[in-house]
Amino acid sequence: MINLNLDTGYAELVKYVLDTGRLVHPRGQMTLEIVNANLCVINPRERIVTHQGRKMNLAFGFAEFLECASGQNSLSAVLPFAPNMAKFSADGVTVDNAYGPRIVNEGFNQIDAVCEKIRQDVSTREAVIQIYRAEDILHKGPSIPCTISLQFLLRQGKLECIATMRSNDVVWGLTYDIFVFTMIQEYISMKLGVELGVYYHNAGSLHLYVDRDFKIIADLLNSKNDFDGDSLMPPMPDFVPLDIRSIYYFAGEEFYDIRMDQKVHPYWRDVHYLARYMHFRKKGKDIALAAKGGITQNLYLNMLRFYHE
Repeated sequence: MINLNLDTGYAELVKYVLDTGRLVHPRGQMTLEIVNANLCVINPRERIVTHQGRKMNLAFGFAEFLECASGQNSLSAVLPFAPNMAKFSADGVTVDNAYGPRIVNEGFNQIDAVCEKIRQDVSTREAVIQIYRAEDILHKGPSIPCTISLQFLLRQGKLECIATMRSNDVVWGLTYDIFVFTMIQEYISMKLGVELGVYYHNAGSLHLYVDRDFKIIADLLNSKNDFDGDSLMPPMPDFVPLDIRSIYYFAGEEFYDIRMDQKVHPYWRDVHYLARYMHFRKKGKDIALAAKGGITQNLYLNMLRFYHE
């Protein structure tokens, strides 16, 4: 098992896959793969890659978390930060096979079910969120879920999480998967009123695409992580805005500055302004306008400086 700190150890993980991975060719793509990779994140709030060679788009990460937690699958909430997501949408409105409706839907909320299972038996081994479905094995294409399940264990008063992946791309998928799943872990720990424990990330196939991602891998390994800010995220507040539109609101190509009154926790107000920043930056607009109203958490001040360099 590899103890992983995404802030300081991400480049070393990529290099490990590059150096020790075995060559395979799924769907005809040259791929280096480690079978049954086991990673461990001791402090799940250290969930951000700050390396200059692989800057994370936090606005996209937060949008994915909010959609998972609320059961939504809106393409418009992620498209401004990740245009490539359009290829995962057949109707141009929703993301095909998005995790949100698989985790939470009108008939069944797996997050609530996990919380209730743990409340009934603090030592349970049955608190599992299932994402991969039996019928997925019959499907083809890029929309098949890479994640099989998330298991939650309350041990020594701390909520631990085990993510089981059938497949994980170390360059693109892993960074956001760990971000989103540790956010879900923290969300459930907050709902239960318990401390946040260790996060385990187990991948049947941990891999990188040699030809497709050659440039980003080279940039990553040939540059230094000289970010000197604080990448440890502050604790999640005890209210999560499950209506994602209260944080991310789009109309056409514009990102509207919705009213964020004093009742909105600074944590989520910062997410709103960070999303505005990323949207303005991608559109080539005046990024100074994005922080209108102020950023209040040191993490986001640091991240804005990091993006700006």
